[in-house]
Amino acid sequence: MTEIVTRVYRIETPEGFGPYTSECSPKLPIDRDRHSFVEDYGVHPEEFHYFGFESIDSLINWFDQDLVTRLIKDENDWRVTVYLVDSDEVISTPEQCVFNIDYAEYDDTIDLVTFVD
Repeated sequence: MTEIVTRVYRIETPEGFGPYTSECSPKLPIDRDRHSFVEDYGVHPEEFHYFGFESIDSLINWFDQDLVTRLIKDENDWRVTVYLVDSDEVISTPEQCVFNIDYAEYDDTIDLVTFVD
């Protein structure tokens, strides 16, 4: 049987830190008026889950031009890392997803400047 995988797009540093973590600056503000949380959908991810998006469109809807520009200007070398993840290890909501990095395989890297007009 063929394993079903989900392509996940995640903004992160080369070390794998996301933009909402305390390990990186600029730690982006969380805008509850603009973004729902996975917990809003009854999803309670374990600590080993990472956040990402199942499509480029979802990523762009979450990270608007202002947020992407802030990340590009930062010294942390932010990028979009594309992972192929065992679909059983992905929990999806309408806006984002969480996934278990232990079941993810690196697929590609996309430069953030491609998302700025």
